Amino acid sequence: MIGLCLPLKSLALTQWEGLNITSAVIVDGELYAIGPDGFYRYGGSDDVKWTIKGPQLDMGTGQVKSLRSGSLQGEVYGDVQIETQADEGQPKAYTVKCNNQDGRQSGATVNFGANQRGVTWSFKLSGKTDFSLDSIELQAILSQRRR
Repeated sequence: MIGLCLPLKSLALTQWEGLNITSAVIVDGELYAIGPDGFYRYGGSDDVKWTIKGPQLDMGTGQVKSLRSGSLQGEVYGDVQIETQADEGQPKAYTVKCNNQDGRQSGATVNFGANQRGVTWSFKLSGKTDFSLDSIELQAILSQRRR
């Protein structure tokens, strides 16, 4: 099943695919999904893990750079895992702690350190928490050293 979502506030179209569900429905404000292996309530303890993969980015320059930090802005109700990968190297995983308890706009930042360097970068977000992201920001520092 492929799903599309177009939030009216940000007009940021997203596509969901690869989920093993055949249909989805909202009942009393709750999102439910049905698949060959069962019935799931999103936001419940038996949720399917979601993943957002970003493209390979050179961030406007062919120079070697390191990622210092990343931030998520939006409504996020729990922890989100972020994985970064420089060039074709090994991915590094981090946990972003998001504590939005009252439904208001919130954000969270994670520091990556400087131990990974590369010309291009990719990222992947994943989790089982409810969320509505408005922005994902990655902050890179240009390196004077070679790889």
